[in-house]
Amino acid sequence: MLEALKIDSSEMIAIDEKLELIWMNAVKWGIMHPKEFLFFQQFANSPFISNLTREQAVSQFEFIYDLISEAIGKNILKPMNKEFISAYFEGMVFTTIQYLRKHPDFISEENLVKIFDIYKNGITLK
Repeated sequence: MLEALKIDSSEMIAIDEKLELIWMNAVKWGIMHPKEFLFFQQFANSPFISNLTREQAVSQFEFIYDLISEAIGKNILKPMNKEFISAYFEGMVFTTIQYLRKHPDFISEENLVKIFDIYKNGITLK
């Protein structure tokens, strides 16, 4: 999953576009890799994973936290705790993947954009 989320940071892409690209890549990865997604979700929610192991896993996604912090600092995102916005991001990704796995006829680029807009409208300054 981690490789699917990485984007070329050398490209001059706006922060909000980077967040959208990461979100889209995560959702598409989850749809294309259902078993791996279920494992990832189970790992993320397991009470048997130690805090150290969880922290090591979360550290792999630090680039997303950094991007969210940068977006908050540039008044692109609402001035909110970055951990909350990250959890909201993760929750929307998980919810979207679960919904689309149950309703594959709803999978389209157009619908993914609409779903992301719901997420984006909740966190961006207008």
